[in-house]
Amino acid sequence: MARLLCLVGLLLAVAGASISPVKAQSYDSLCDKMITHAQRAAAAHNSKNFDLIEEEQKIVEEAFHAALALDPTEPQAYLNMATFQSNSHQYDSSITNYDKVIEILSN
Repeated sequence: MARLLCLVGLLLAVAGASISPVKAQSYDSLCDKMITHAQRAAAAHNSKNFDLIEEEQKIVEEAFHAALALDPTEPQAYLNMATFQSNSHQYDSSITNYDKVIEILSN
């Protein structure tokens, strides 16, 4: 899939257009990506692979921001991030994102 996106991006660039790899991903796939990499970060933590923890955390954060760019009114990305932050002992940030979920669902 990644090769296909790169190929499409290259073809469009040659044709004078451009495509953002982030926009090519759906909101749901970005939320799934957050979960996958949060799980990998947890596994890296358990094996004390600190370099991998940072890499996986960065991917989770990038997917979160990309999902918000696609639809900031959908609660799933906020919920995934809040859970990830809670599991990472980032409680203040976690509460902020849980509050955002509640706000969205209350409207």
